[in-house]
Amino acid sequence: MFKLTLTIILLLVASTAVSADDFIDYVNKGNKAYSEKKYSEALELYQSAQSDNPKSSEIDYNLGGTLYQQGKYPEAIERYKSALNTTDLNLEGQSHYNLGNSYFQTGDFQNAITSYQNYLMINPEDIDAKKNLELARKMLKEQMKNQEKQQQDGEQNKDGEEQQKQDGDQDQEGDEKDQQGEQNDQDKDGEDKEGKSEAQKKQEEEQKKQEERKRKEAAGKIMSKEDAERILNGIKDDEEKQQKKLRRKANTQNEYLGNDW
Repeated sequence: MFKLTLTIILLLVASTAVSADDFIDYVNKGNKAYSEKKYSEALELYQSAQSDNPKSSEIDYNLGGTLYQQGKYPEAIERYKSALNTTDLNLEGQSHYNLGNSYFQTGDFQNAITSYQNYLMINPEDIDAKKNLELARKMLKEQMKNQEKQQQDGEQNKDGEEQQKQDGDQDQEGDEKDQQGEQNDQDKDGEDKEGKSEAQKKQEEEQKKQEERKRKEAAGKIMSKEDAERILNGIKDDEEKQQKKLRRKANTQNEYLGNDW
C-alpha cells in the first residue's frame, strides 16, 4: 500500500555542495545501515551528519524515513515537515508522499489526504499515491461514521442513565409510600388491638362484677330476685290467712246466741 522512498537520498547528498568529508561519510554509512535495516544505527549516523549540517533538508528526510521504520510516526512527521523547506521539487514531492504515509499510520486521515494531494500536484501520474489517497478517503469516512455512532451511543447511554435515575427515584418514592403504608397499617393494627383490649377490659370487669355478685348472694349478703319474690309471696299468704282468721272470729261473735257464762 505505502511507498517509502529513500533511494534518492544518495543522489541528493551527492549533488549538494558540502565541503565536510565527515558529513558525507555519516550520510553514506547511515544509508548503508538503513538498507541493512539497522535503523537505530542509521538514526545515530544521520543525527551525527545533521550536527555538521543542521539546515540540511535531505538529512531531515532521511531521519523521517528512519523514524518511520521504527514506528515513531509523530517524530517522523516533524522531520518530513522540516524536509519540505527545500527548493528541490523532487525532495519536496517525496516528503509530501511519506508525510501522508506517516499521517495515515497515526489515524490522521484528513492530513494524510492533504499530503497525498500535494504530492499528486507534483507527480499527478503516480498510481501508488492515487491508491493511497482513495484508501485514506475511505478510512476517513469509516472513521467519521464510527465517531458518529459512538456519539449516538454516548447520548443513548446518557439518556439511559437519566431514565434509570428517574426510574430509581420513582422506585424510591414508591418504596417510601409502601413503607408509609405499612407504618399506617401497623398503626391501625395497633389501634385495633388497643380497642380490642379496652373491650376485653370492660368484659372482664363486667364478668368480675357478676362473679362478685354471685359470691355475695351465696354468702347471703345480697338477696336474689327469686328469693325476694318468694318472701314477698310468703308474706302475702300470711296476711291473707290472718285476714281470714279475723273475719272468721268476727262472724262467730256476731252469730253467738247461747248463754254468756
